Amino acid sequence: QRRRHAELVYSVQELPESLFDYLWDFGFLGREEERSYVRAMVDALLQDLLKDEGRLAYGRDVSWGDCVTELVVRSQHFTAQHQPDCLLSLRDVKRCVELIRWFKEHLNYRKEAKPKGHRQHQQQWNQSFYGSEPNYSASRDEMTIRAVLNALAVSYHCRLPTRKLRNEYRSLIADILEDG
Repeated sequence: QRRRHAELVYSVQELPESLFDYLWDFGFLGREEERSYVRAMVDALLQDLLKDEGRLAYGRDVSWGDCVTELVVRSQHFTAQHQPDCLLSLRDVKRCVELIRWFKEHLNYRKEAKPKGHRQHQQQWNQSFYGSEPNYSASRDEMTIRAVLNALAVSYHCRLPTRKLRNEYRSLIADILEDG
């Protein structure tokens, strides 16, 4: 048993009875409060991404904030509804937002990288892997949506235990993107 405990990242110890007087239940955030926290995190992300691109947020970027906020909030609710044993918190939102940033940076890096190697082998690889030549000229909006979808997949989609739930989740995301 000692070895088993050593393999754990951390272990939870029972709270001593003497500390029960200092224990408070803060409850849960309501839907609107949760949405406002998510929106603040998404706005901070978009401001950072736009600052890195040398632009200011206006017009279309505001609708990106609405869309990403809606995607994250609905993902949280869908996962909580279908995985009641899975505790979700704003840490999951933060993780998702950080993943959006990470995917955006790395997709931009990959977009700027030039394919290396012998041209014939590169064409064969692209044909077998992509079905055609890859699109290295994806727009800024396409790169953003790829980053968002990858982050949602890692943060929420992979938690769903059945194929049926994953298909329902993908339909939900598609509906939100069509409306947004």
